[in-house]
Amino acid sequence: MTFSPAHTAHLHPAASHAQSPQEDFVPSAEAVARRAHLLFENHGEAKGRDVQDWLQAEAELTAESQCSGK
Repeated sequence: MTFSPAHTAHLHPAASHAQSPQEDFVPSAEAVARRAHLLFENHGEAKGRDVQDWLQAEAELTAESQCSGK
């Protein structure tokens, strides 16, 4: 399962207003890929969930960053 930043580019449109640093956080493609692969393994390596796993991984990493105040 390989993803590129282009897969999620549409998910992070530039905002027209000022945002706090926490709202600007976008996890790296490498971090998302690692987390998505863990989710893939946790789902029994079920095929066809790659996009769902990627989006879930991205959401989890973003939420963790916001909770930690990074």
